[in-house]
Amino acid sequence: MSELSALQVDVKDIDRNAIKMKNLLMRDYAMSKARFAIGDILQGSVFTILVTNIKWGSTRGYSDEINPYAAYCGKILTKKLLPRKDGDTAMLNDYDDLIKLENKGN
Repeated sequence: MSELSALQVDVKDIDRNAIKMKNLLMRDYAMSKARFAIGDILQGSVFTILVTNIKWGSTRGYSDEINPYAAYCGKILTKKLLPRKDGDTAMLNDYDDLIKLENKGN
């Protein structure tokens, strides 16, 4: 392997590691700023869910800034706050206007 090929391999490794580190930092930031927890009932503009998992995502702004956020996953609930019969799930993003509802069953 030539020196140039070895250098190109090293640069690709550095780039891959940088992307991994950036994703870890964004995930940690998003999770640290999560406003809700597993077990919470959240009402969004379309769905109400019982949070069973918290993931993360990111958006890119106009000036190329990266905005990480928490994403709440869970079963869609009816108006009576019971899981729908079809068992459908949905995801609500932390940057949306979410309302935490009281779980009357607990």
